[in-house]
Amino acid sequence: PDGGGASLAVRHCLFAGNGADGFDADLSSPLGGGNLGGLFRIRVEDCDFVGNALAGGLIDIEYEATPAWRSQIVIRGCKARANGLHGLHLDLDSQAEVFVHRLATSGNLGDGMHVSSETHAGLATVSASAFQANGGAGLRATFGNFPLIASHCIFAGNLGGGFLSDFST
Repeated sequence: PDGGGASLAVRHCLFAGNGADGFDADLSSPLGGGNLGGLFRIRVEDCDFVGNALAGGLIDIEYEATPAWRSQIVIRGCKARANGLHGLHLDLDSQAEVFVHRLATSGNLGDGMHVSSETHAGLATVSASAFQANGGAGLRATFGNFPLIASHCIFAGNLGGGFLSDFST
């Protein structure tokens, strides 16, 4: 609702063997964007994303045309392995605060964690996480608008490199 917010908490869940993304949250503002804006609070904790055809988990911001909206995204204690695309994909096309802690990715055909943003600048923090044996990069930022800060992480055996950031001009 305009001037309000929406919360999503996903805890202790298994997303396995799905024909597309295991978990997919698309965040959109009300029709017309509203006048006051609002806040999305997303918490994904202690979940496993295993063997899904596309990404294990996807959070996709769709409110880039309504800048009064923003998100607080926390992902903590999750595992993503053997997914057909990325273990975790965050498409952060507008204002967002992102904190990822204790994420373990391995054996995904794409990146362990992929962060993209075509429009808005921001910053995502990743800490105490492991990115191992993924087909792409362990951790990747694309389009250069949402850089990553990684602290106390492991990057090992990823075919596309450990920690990559593609910049746009």
